[in-house]
Parts: sequence; C-alpha cells; structure tokens
Amino acid sequence: MPKFSLISKCLLQVAPCCCLLATTAQATPNDSIQFSAGLNINTDSNIFRLSPSANIPATLGRDSADETIRTATGSIAFTKDYGLQHVDLSASAARYDYQNFSYLGFTAFNYSGGLRWSLTPRIRGNVLATRRESQINFGDFQNVGVQSKRTETNTRGDAIYELDGAWQLVAGASNLDIKNTAPVVAQRSYEMNSVDAGIRRTWGSRSQATWRLRRSSGKYSGGTNFANNSLPSGFDETENEWTLSWVVTPKSTLETRLSYIQRRYDEYAARDYSGVVSRTNLQWGISAQTSVLVAYMHELTDYQTAYSSYIRSNRLVVIPSWQATPKLILTFRQEFSDRQFEGTLPGTTVSPLRKDRQQLSKLSATWKPRDSEDISVWAQTEKRRSNYSGFDFTSHGVGVSLQINF
Repeated sequence: MPKFSLISKCLLQVAPCCCLLATTAQATPNDSIQFSAGLNINTDSNIFRLSPSANIPATLGRDSADETIRTATGSIAFTKDYGLQHVDLSASAARYDYQNFSYLGFTAFNYSGGLRWSLTPRIRGNVLATRRESQINFGDFQNVGVQSKRTETNTRGDAIYELDGAWQLVAGASNLDIKNTAPVVAQRSYEMNSVDAGIRRTWGSRSQATWRLRRSSGKYSGGTNFANNSLPSGFDETENEWTLSWVVTPKSTLETRLSYIQRRYDEYAARDYSGVVSRTNLQWGISAQTSVLVAYMHELTDYQTAYSSYIRSNRLVVIPSWQATPKLILTFRQEFSDRQFEGTLPGTTVSPLRKDRQQLSKLSATWKPRDSEDISVWAQTEKRRSNYSGFDFTSHGVGVSLQINF
C-alpha cells in the first residue's frame, strides 16, 4: 500500500482522541437531544426492474414483480457544544419488510457523527463518520432470489489553517469501505484510503473557492490477484478538484465542482480510465413560497464487465417546491440521465457500446399538522430504455409516510 495510504490511516486513528478532548471541555447550554419515529408504506410495480421481455413466472415463480414494502424507523440525534468544540451525533434503525419477496427484508443500522474542533480561531477542522446500509440497486444488479445489501462506511478528518482573513490552507484524510452481501462483479466490495491538500479563498458573503489535490489507494475484497479473469485487485487514483460555493443572493446559492480524475488499476491496465467529472447545483429562492433546485452531474463510475470498464454518465435533476399553505408543501422531482458503458477489453468485440436513457418523475405532498409531525404522500414513475436487449424497464409506485419528532 502506498505511503500516503498509511498516513491517512494514522490520521484517522486520531479521531477518538479529538472526541475525548472535546468532552473534557466545559459544556455550554447550546445542546439538545431529539428522538424520531416513522412508518412508510409504498408499492412498486416492478421491484426487480425486469424488462418487458423477461419471463416473469419462470424468473420469480409468480405472475408479477409488484411489491409492497413497509418500513419502520427510529432515530436519536444529539447536539452539544463544549467550549469551542461542537458535537453532532445521530443513530437510526430501519426495518424493511417485503410482502411478496420476504427474503429481501432486513434491518439497517445507520449512524452519522461529527466533531467540529477548534484549537485556535485560525486552526480548526472536522472529524466525520457515517454508515449507510441499503438495498443494492436492482436496476443494474438483478440478483433475484438472494438478499443483496450494500454497507458504506465513510470516515474523514480535515483541518483548516487561516493564513489571513481571506486565504486558508486545507488538508484531510479519509477512509471509504464498501461491502456487498451478494457477489456483484461489476462493482465489487472495496476499501479506499485518501489524503488531500489544497488552498481556499473566502469572501465576506460566505462564498468560497477551493482547489485540492487528492491521492487515493483502493483494494478490492475477495482475493489478491484477479488478472486471469480480467478483474484487478486494486487501484490508485489521482484527482485535481476545484469547488466553488457562491451566495448569489440571500435566497439563492450556486455550488459547483470540477475535477480531473485518473484511475490506474493494479495488474490490469486495460481497465484504466481518466477524464473530467463535474457537478453543479443551483438553489434558487424564487419567492417566499416557491423555490427550485437544478442540478447537473457528469460522472465516471467503475463498472467492470466483459463489455465495459466504466460508465460515462450525464444527469439533470429539477426539483421545484411550493409552500401552498403554512402547513403544506408540494414538490415535483424530474430526472433525466444517459449512460454510456466504455472501456471495452482488448480482444472483445462490442458494437455498438451499451447506451441507456433513464427518467424519473415524482410528485409528493408533505403536510405538517404540528411542528413535530410530517405526513407525506407521493407517486412516481421510472423508465429506462437501452440499446441492449433485456435492460429496458418501467416501474410505477405510490407511497405514504408518517414521521414524529419528540
């Protein structure tokens, strides 16, 4: 493992010490603890995202791929200030029960925690940790008959040193661990360690621009040498990242990220890729009652099959929101995306490359009869069209949820 990977692990091991230092400082009144509980019931007409050409009775053992999912959730959140240190902790459990395909049911335990530390007004930073457990997307991995979960754990520590009122030096280290419960060859389980450093410019309006150089090292689970079956055992990645957060008006913010990524695989260079990735979000407050979020993403994602090594994708998301009454919010979400599967292996004849077009439309209404209660209803349609046979699908769903905070 490269030296910078070992450095990142050492830095992240300092996190418990930072939390201990925070708890030994003098507490302030700015603290709270909050509990919440929720229940969600939703239907899905095509839970496995099967193509219209699929033989559903032979594949599923029943005439339909429709499903009703019940989800019960509970969470606790804790916030407290200790002098200059600020702590945010939350933990939750969610039980997913499937009516027709009961083997898909599982209980997810998730958490997020953060320490905003400060040694002096000019030297400060964050220690962050998150865990998210979820069902693997059936749109790409139709593992019918088995429980397919993905657990993503992310730990990061960073620091800021103010050179003066406008310029800052920034640095950080992170560890990302992704585990799948079922074999997913195209996107396998892996662990990645990263270190980064850069410089930031800030303005009095709270706008800021940052440049970072990030180096990462990743290792796939399940073996040491996959070269004979065209699957690398690990990778190194270099990323030059520019980010901008611009407060356009008091109610509107523009955030953008532009990066150049180079990924190099161990033992199997044929799967290497590089290119520009970007993300731009515009949160526009049109009036006191209406707002719209517009987001555009251009991404490169590993996807290792016989006909591809990575996906080049573009996605546009538009979310207008209307506060119809003081207690009722109406939201519409529209997504468009296209994906091209690239990086064909030498000796493999693929013509044409696989291309997918996908869209999602979702209308939801949230009613707050009291400040501590949220009742939501929604309906959505999701479609994908592909130039490869067997990858088209259409799915319709409706749902209702209740959440209580106390």
